[in-house]
Amino acid sequence: MKRDLLFFVSGLSFGVATGYFLFRALLPGFSNPFASSSSVVSSSSIGLNEQRASSELDQEEVKRLEAKAESELDNPVPRTELGRLYMDARRYSEAIVWLEASVKLEPYDLHLRNQLALCYHNAQNSDSAIALYEETLRLDPNHPASLLSLGRIKLYVQRDIQGGLAMWERLIDVAPGSAEA
Repeated sequence: MKRDLLFFVSGLSFGVATGYFLFRALLPGFSNPFASSSSVVSSSSIGLNEQRASSELDQEEVKRLEAKAESELDNPVPRTELGRLYMDARRYSEAIVWLEASVKLEPYDLHLRNQLALCYHNAQNSDSAIALYEETLRLDPNHPASLLSLGRIKLYVQRDIQGGLAMWERLIDVAPGSAEA
């Protein structure tokens, strides 16, 4: 009995630690779940990160896509591409503007909604990210990426262990063979 308990606790500890470090490696903009609640990311440090990333942004491509977006008001593609460019450059506030415009034109594109929610989260707006993930799950209750991401936010940001685990258990139930599961 003691041996089983020891293996269970060891396995659980290893799993939590591994999940934490993998999660941090995959989403570098995600806040530290073990940091004290008094730690706040300053807007100046966000500005430095965005400044560093701006050199990686292809300004000619941005201008081309902006012109296309202005001339094709009903076309979500240039807006989506601009959002992704800014997202890749870690300029989340600018990515949000373009991805929101794209979601207005393509409200049922679940992948696009997930990208927007991730930008909200990385821009320190977890409430908007949660709302968008929940809205996406109303459209498709079994959407694997939304279940995974909402579970992460519930667990690591809101510290809602039961809520986060419930999302992940649902994910495993509905998409056991998916990469997210």
